[in-house]
Amino acid sequence: MTRTLLSLCRDMLMVKIPVSNMYPGHDSYDAVRALRRRMYLIALPLGIVVMGGFMLARESRGGSSMMDSAGALAAMLGMSLMLALLWKKPQFLTTGELLLYCVVALTLAGKFFELLYLDGETVGTAFHSLLIWVPVVYTMAFLMFEGRHRFVVSGLFFAAIALLGVGHMAQRFWTRTPDPDVALITMFLLANIIYIVLVFASSTLNAEFVRAYLTIEELNEVAQTDTVAAVTNRRQMELLLHRQWQIAAMTGRPFSVIMFDLDHFKQVNDRFGHARGEEFIVLTSDLYIEEAGKIAERLRHVLAGHDFAEVGTVTASFGVTVSHARDSVGTLAERADAAMYRAKHNGRNRVEAL
Repeated sequence: MTRTLLSLCRDMLMVKIPVSNMYPGHDSYDAVRALRRRMYLIALPLGIVVMGGFMLARESRGGSSMMDSAGALAAMLGMSLMLALLWKKPQFLTTGELLLYCVVALTLAGKFFELLYLDGETVGTAFHSLLIWVPVVYTMAFLMFEGRHRFVVSGLFFAAIALLGVGHMAQRFWTRTPDPDVALITMFLLANIIYIVLVFASSTLNAEFVRAYLTIEELNEVAQTDTVAAVTNRRQMELLLHRQWQIAAMTGRPFSVIMFDLDHFKQVNDRFGHARGEEFIVLTSDLYIEEAGKIAERLRHVLAGHDFAEVGTVTASFGVTVSHARDSVGTLAERADAAMYRAKHNGRNRVEAL
């Protein structure tokens, strides 16, 4: 019966569905976060020292503007707060990264505002420092944030400086004041667009390379794995789930987990023995929970309508969930399992999503 069920699912979805009931014994996501925290604990003190030296050097020459001083102080304060957070509370890594990003982005946006509205002169070579430092904002966005969040924070920063630039040019046009900086401001804004495109392209290419590499490894292991429900397949599904989670964490693309358990399967085991599995998992790439729920409902319908030789009609209870940015492999599998047991509790032969 298990062979027949696997065949049905493969025919419908063109994927392998091994017997499940597994949870990976390690979580590399936590390991990566721990590594990032250690890197910040080393880099932040150095950043504070460098920024302090920058302030002293500018003050000694008398060339530091109010915005420069305020920006340097804000950056030092932000780095100090992040360092304190990570030293005492490692779980605040995400909060610390958001704090540091906001400080850097606001400092550079403030400097741009000062150049356009407070200096009272042409911006000239003052744009050079901005052209050097602005790419840092977009690089930080793609390193610190995941999925859509990196585009949101990058877009907010670009929208802020675009509004400042366009507002400055509109003001000069409205007052009929000659503006020699129109071309420079336009080039600066276009350069920001190029920065975003380049960072996005680099991130996407790296993610696709990782996806291709993991796929090759996956195919090599599948080639050495029995396609019938067996212990080797259970281990293979552990690897597949873990790798799919890694790909989702790097690319920001969602994937869904469909876990289902055959209803009243004890009767089958009592009759034919207890060597057969009764829990299965389906992994669906680039699908949100609504689409995965439709697949689960289709599976449920086909399974309930199939007449198995010697066993007859069999139904199953389905649990569906989708990966989130802060999920680990364990929490994702636990949520799918909880959704499946909710389906059993609510009457079996149904689909529940969490």
